[in-house]
Amino acid sequence: MAKASLTKRTIDAMQSEAKDYFVWDYGRVQGFGLKVTTKGNKIYVFQYRMRSAKRDRRITIGKHGAWTPEQARERATELRRMVDGGIDPFDEAERIANERKIESQNKIDKAITNVCDRWLDSYSINKGEKRRENSMKAARLVTDKLKAYFGDKRIDTIGWRDIEAFIDSIPAAKKATRRNSYAYSKLLWKWATRQELIDNDPFKTVEPPPNPKSRKRVLDKIELSHVWRGSYRLGYPFGPIVRLMILTGGRLNEIGRMSWSELDRNKRLWELPEERAKNKEANELPITDKMLIELDVIANGVNWPSTGFVFTTTGTTAVSGYSRVKRRLDRIVAELAGDELPPWVFHDLRRSFVTGLFGLSISERAAKAVINHKMATGSLEPYDRVEFAQLKLEGLNKWQSYIESLINPKPIDSGELVG
Repeated sequence: MAKASLTKRTIDAMQSEAKDYFVWDYGRVQGFGLKVTTKGNKIYVFQYRMRSAKRDRRITIGKHGAWTPEQARERATELRRMVDGGIDPFDEAERIANERKIESQNKIDKAITNVCDRWLDSYSINKGEKRRENSMKAARLVTDKLKAYFGDKRIDTIGWRDIEAFIDSIPAAKKATRRNSYAYSKLLWKWATRQELIDNDPFKTVEPPPNPKSRKRVLDKIELSHVWRGSYRLGYPFGPIVRLMILTGGRLNEIGRMSWSELDRNKRLWELPEERAKNKEANELPITDKMLIELDVIANGVNWPSTGFVFTTTGTTAVSGYSRVKRRLDRIVAELAGDELPPWVFHDLRRSFVTGLFGLSISERAAKAVINHKMATGSLEPYDRVEFAQLKLEGLNKWQSYIESLINPKPIDSGELVG
């Protein structure tokens, strides 16, 4: 077994032979040596045998040139310490490689961008059914904010202070956005805990932002008349949607996604199915004369289609883009009124409807039945439904008459006597 003091000078002087050979470092580090190949390559190695092992094992350190003798000897010294401590360098190298592989995979799996996408897929199904689009839209908006704020940061490195900073990054004036961001993020982190992506849920420490003040905007009779008249300048499909919202107090999406299959002209009835209702309870709403006229115009006659969306521009999908339409309607109403109305949103038409019913002495129970609010007493018995159908129709007819009085006011009697 050849031995030599492995220095740059001695190594450079070594020549290749007919077969590979080894030269071991003389009196320095046990097991440190150099392999010289038949092609003249010179490679630093470390050879060792673990206690109770029957054979030696050899580790390649690196090529001479890329490594200096001092660097290679230092690495061999580290390996010798491991062997003397009972650690097999091969096993340790495998352990480190596995850790790096796991770490690399965790970097992908636990990146907040990927976690958000996986959570959205999971969240989109609730008890075997697809979630409502409104809820999914809100969830997507929050995950987009999380991705933009945290980038590829791993979810298991995000603490409660980071989450509070994320919430604080949303303007304080946007209280509803802050609250939504907190609520949907909390759901995401709870899911991540169940998936064992994190050990501890930081939301146990995060204080929820305050609830936004509930809206109390109610349009007065003059404002309602301006909105009604302005809706005609929107044309189909958005004009009729606005007018039906005023006439029924219906939610924007419940009316905007109305289908002909839900409507019965002979019975003069709109049957909102539970899967489209916000509270997941079906509702039957009588169709008043004015509602009937709106639907007859859309259907171009009294023979209504049996399928398809009532409000569509493609023939296959319901309309969208309400924010843009609302801005256009605001400009129209401002022109009609001579000035902009105080800020209002489409949902304020629903509140104005309910307030208006109370003003017409319609009972709270009947008003809630019309707008499909859950009753404190639970579901209605069959004999109650006939009574409630009549109460709904009475309330809707009274409200229709009130709207007609706003848009077509009776002339004022001059008081002159005819002799």
